[in-house]
Amino acid sequence: MAKRSPAQVVPLHTVQVPQTIINNHEPEAYTIDEFCAAHRIGKPALYALVSAGKAPKIMRFGLSDVRISREAAKEWREGMAAEWTISEGKSSVARAKAANRG
Repeated sequence: MAKRSPAQVVPLHTVQVPQTIINNHEPEAYTIDEFCAAHRIGKPALYALVSAGKAPKIMRFGLSDVRISREAAKEWREGMAAEWTISEGKSSVARAKAANRG
């Protein structure tokens, strides 16, 4: 078996960010992977927010087709910004993760 050079190795967790997001054009609705990539959060952090009731509104079409609308993403970002407090020193993502552990 031939060895791969470091340039050929692609991490399994790499998400392909759609060109519309790269060009700063927000899509009408995000998939979970697109939402996480666009907002620079991991899926575990998003699922922790879902468990804590702090995730964006999710549209479900069938069992596995899930989308987050542009409007829901905007409302979520505004809510997260308003919730941040310097005195606590933690974001809602960190608080949601901590709440799920304990």
